[in-house]
Amino acid sequence: MMTTSRFAEVYGGAGRVSVPDSPEIQVLEALADGEAEKVLSFFEEEKQFGGRSAVDTAHGRYEGLAGIRSFVEEWPKAFSEEGEKITGMGVEIVTQTRAGTRSALEFVFHFMTEDGKEKMIPMAGVCDLRDGLTKIDELRLYVHPRFVKGYPMYRHPIFPESNGTYEIRTEMTSGVMPKYFKTVHEIGMAHIPDMMTRTEDVTFGAYNPADEIRVVKQEDFQKMLAAQAAAREEKKAKDEFDPTSFALEKYVKLRMETIIDDGKICCVEWEQLVTKAGREERYRLSEPGISFYERAKDGWLKSVRIIDYAYTERDINWEKTATPKEEAERINYLG
Repeated sequence: MMTTSRFAEVYGGAGRVSVPDSPEIQVLEALADGEAEKVLSFFEEEKQFGGRSAVDTAHGRYEGLAGIRSFVEEWPKAFSEEGEKITGMGVEIVTQTRAGTRSALEFVFHFMTEDGKEKMIPMAGVCDLRDGLTKIDELRLYVHPRFVKGYPMYRHPIFPESNGTYEIRTEMTSGVMPKYFKTVHEIGMAHIPDMMTRTEDVTFGAYNPADEIRVVKQEDFQKMLAAQAAAREEKKAKDEFDPTSFALEKYVKLRMETIIDDGKICCVEWEQLVTKAGREERYRLSEPGISFYERAKDGWLKSVRIIDYAYTERDINWEKTATPKEEAERINYLG
């Protein structure tokens, strides 16, 4: 029997999953059971409007029915460390955000090992649905690469390369989200709390294995803001670098690829366009990511949950990476 994860305790609960028998959830459940035929039953060889059906993961892209079968077979191995044997799997579906013919899921995959351990890894996925929301064209899965020793530290971009132009296109989002993206890009990440609710508890921590998932009462949140502001001023006085104080667009520009918003959670898939400063000062590479922005009842944010590859670039083992280093450095580079 699976242990309830901290991720599910904090972010899950009643009403978070609107269609529990949806194709995307059934696929994850079948994946946990190792049922390749059931997984394949939700895909066709070709997408409805062209191209091959696919499952895209950080450890590989699997196209067509034969490829998706390989995805099911290789899944446990991808999350087992050297000398470790996976003896069982399970999945907790935490949130489901549906809009149009796309669905975004937050979930926790459980891996039981031969020595009795249970690894709980929070993940996310976006599903492009077809045939009246009964089947899947493509499933894109995201996980923080530091959860498993030896997991790839580089992920090839999923979406087509940029033509060199860049535009945030905040008008594609609603409510607080245009303000959020404009602030993060143009002013700085230190101002994210400016867009968080002052009427409800706020939550921090999510997908990074180093995260401590915390629910913070509003009174304590206000104290935390004051302490952070004081710390930034102290660093500024000492001329020390504060990684949250810079405008994101100095180093990377997020190109929003998909937006799935049900009015409560806004999920965005994005690619990074790397600037000259981003390459020279931070050695950033263009890698895909996903974000979940959860609104409080007053419309402001109460949680920001992100999976990306920030600051993993220098740990990439290029000898074990399918994409050559020179190619990775070229993709979506604005320098």
